[in-house]
Amino acid sequence: MVCVEKNKKYGLYNATGTLIIACENEEAIHFSEGLARFKANGKVGFIDSTGNFVIPFIWDEAGNFSEGAAYVVKDDKYGYIRTNGDLLFRVWDDAGSFKNGFAKVKQGNKWGFVDISGNLVIPCDWDDVTNFIDGFAIVENNDHWGVIDTSGNLVIPCEWDSISSFVNGLASVKKDDKWGFIDTTGRLVIPCEWDSIDSFVNGLAPVEKDDKWGFIDTTGKLIIPCEWTHFGLFNERLFVLVDSYGKYGFVDSISKSTIPCEWDYFYNLNDDNFILVSKDDKCGILDATGEIIVPCEFDALAYTDGHIFKIKNGYLTIEDLEGNRVF
Repeated sequence: MVCVEKNKKYGLYNATGTLIIACENEEAIHFSEGLARFKANGKVGFIDSTGNFVIPFIWDEAGNFSEGAAYVVKDDKYGYIRTNGDLLFRVWDDAGSFKNGFAKVKQGNKWGFVDISGNLVIPCDWDDVTNFIDGFAIVENNDHWGVIDTSGNLVIPCEWDSISSFVNGLASVKKDDKWGFIDTTGRLVIPCEWDSIDSFVNGLAPVEKDDKWGFIDTTGKLIIPCEWTHFGLFNERLFVLVDSYGKYGFVDSISKSTIPCEWDYFYNLNDDNFILVSKDDKCGILDATGEIIVPCEFDALAYTDGHIFKIKNGYLTIEDLEGNRVF
């Protein structure tokens, strides 16, 4: 199905090109668990994939369905409904979507958690909370952050200026404007000595010091020196680097090796093993190790289904990955 917009109203076409929902919705249409929120005349209801209105337009606001429930708002109070429209409960001052069996709810100025039955399983004691991920939620008390488990136990004290969610057993933490990493027991495994950091990918994490970025391993050892002005995550394997001259290079998080910053730009070929790069208005292709598999001498390149499309001097050729010409 395709969501379309006309005169700032949204509708829906099915796969055969048939209009199943006229452009009357006040927001873009996104399906979740078979239902989509639909807003008209200031009220919210839900439609199914055939365009039938299955939950009436009686709510002031609503979230998308998650784990069989969606939050709804009426008269500034939050509650939850099931996919059949049944109201579970409506008593909260604010609420979030269900994630991993819990939803965060607010009573007065404090946050806690309910389960899918509506039971308040973790009291509203916290200034702020995040959703549970892998059995942990981050909580705030008096501008300091800690971690609770699904029983509500404070497993990491609220002593950090900032803390991220755990990724592969490590979370970044901030203390006195410096960043490090803790494990799930709260032990500081990488000292807070970096100006900024990001999450680990395949055992490699970006770290910043004095406005330059490098990379550490999970022991905290600096594997790639801090000498890059910017970085980004290119795909599940590669980081993008930018040097002081605005040239692009890459870091392979698996081999922990760098591809020099010598490219004017790069493009995603929707394959983690290849990178399309340009230099002096010509295009080439690298593999994930930085080896040139197509020289940077073509006017345009594309890659799909194991074939490379090359345009040079107005002529198109198509080759397989072994260099055999197929067109």
